[in-house]
Amino acid sequence: MSFTVIQRFVVANILTVVYSSLVAIVIFLSSLIYQLKNIGKQKPKFVPPASLTDRKYGVHKYIKANNVKLHYVESGDPSKPLLLFLHGFPEFWYTWRHQIVEFNKDYCCVALDMRGYGDSEKPEGISSYKLDILVEDVRDFIRKLGRSKCILVSHDWGGIVASKFRDTHPEYLDGIIMFASITRESWHREIWSNLEQHFRSWYELLFYYLILELFIAV
Repeated sequence: MSFTVIQRFVVANILTVVYSSLVAIVIFLSSLIYQLKNIGKQKPKFVPPASLTDRKYGVHKYIKANNVKLHYVESGDPSKPLLLFLHGFPEFWYTWRHQIVEFNKDYCCVALDMRGYGDSEKPEGISSYKLDILVEDVRDFIRKLGRSKCILVSHDWGGIVASKFRDTHPEYLDGIIMFASITRESWHREIWSNLEQHFRSWYELLFYYLILELFIAV
């Protein structure tokens, strides 16, 4: 199966509306059922799990990079090579807790909350989350740590950021590792040439427009 650029545009737009509408209906019905089941009940108070502040995973720190306050967890000897972890969507630094414990003997492990996630600052507006800006966050973050090199370990959406970082700032890398991720170019090629992959990646189309975001906001 192959598509021209125009066909891809048309199909992507149609599927985005269809998928977003279906998911919006599911969210609405689930929310309605939840509200009906909990009428008169006091809403439970959210208490962050104690494991989030467990010092065996490292020290929680903040730093201003690319004009955004970023939160990260650091563990290991600062004089050792930097192992920088980038999480996926919708995750945060905690994704890497096991890797931090495993590798902090040989590396200075740093697990970053990218902008908009976890305890990092959450700028308003879609334009604040463009890929080039996220890449610049990583570059400036490394510099603000006083480093010139790192091994970049990434997962999912973090892998997209990492692959773009590799293309634009290879001089900062001693190595790059990507889990469950792919470059944007490879993904676009695969999703439009492989029907099975297209259906497996249907949820990606939910991010083309703000239909779900607008629905949730209302």
